[in-house]
Amino acid sequence: INLDRCEDLEVNGITLIGKNNWNFRMNACRGVVVENLKILADEIWSDGIDIVGGENVLVRHIFIKNEDDCVCIKSSFARGGNFQGFDVRNILVEDCVFWNGPRGNSMEIGYETNNSTVEKVMFRNVDVIHRETQENKFNRCIISIHNSGNAVIRDIVYENIYAESTDENFVQIAHMYQPDWGEGRGSMENITIRNLMLAGGSLRASKISSFAPGETKPRVTRNITFENLVILGDAIRSHE
Repeated sequence: INLDRCEDLEVNGITLIGKNNWNFRMNACRGVVVENLKILADEIWSDGIDIVGGENVLVRHIFIKNEDDCVCIKSSFARGGNFQGFDVRNILVEDCVFWNGPRGNSMEIGYETNNSTVEKVMFRNVDVIHRETQENKFNRCIISIHNSGNAVIRDIVYENIYAESTDENFVQIAHMYQPDWGEGRGSMENITIRNLMLAGGSLRASKISSFAPGETKPRVTRNITFENLVILGDAIRSHE
C-alpha cells in the first residue's frame, strides 16, 4: 500500500502478506488513521509501516511480524541527487505488538532525515515480542533515533514500552554518518522515554551520542529524559 499526499483517509481491518518491499508507506499524508492492521513479511527490506513526512497520523492496534523495521518515521528521500524533505508532526503510534526479523528496528526515526523538522511524535503502549539480529551489526534497536540528516528532531515521547528481548541493541539516540541518506548537521532535543522495560534475554548495549562516527565536533543533543527504566528486573536509578 502506497499513500501519496493523501488527506482524511482511514485504513482499517486488513492483513498484508508482504515480500521484499515496504509494505505500508505514507508519503506526506495528512489526517490518516490506520488501525486493526496485520502485516506479515519475512524477506529483506520488508518494512512494516513507513511514514515519510506528514502530519496528524494515528497508527493503532497493529500487529507486525517482519524482517526489517516495524514502524519507521522518515522525513526525506533522495531524488535526482538532491534530498527532498517533508516535515513530520503530530504522529501517534499506540497499542501495538511488534516482532522484528534480523535487519530492522522496532520503533525507528531515521535514517532519512534531511531538510525538515520532525516533532511531536509519540509511541505508546507497545509490546516488542522480540528483536532479532544477524552477523553484520547495524545499530538495530528496540527504540532508535538515527539522525543522518540536517533535520531538527524534537518533542519525541516513548511511553509504556515493554520489550521481551533484543538480540542486538536496546536504545540508541545517535547522529549517524550516512551520506546517501542525509547531509548531517542535524539536532535532537526534548526526548522522553517513560516506563520502559526490557524483560528478558541478555543485556544489550544502548547509546546516546552527540557525535556522528568519525566526527570530533558535537551536534546538538539535549534534554534526553528517562523515567522508570527497568532492565532485566533492575530499576535503573542513575547513569552510573
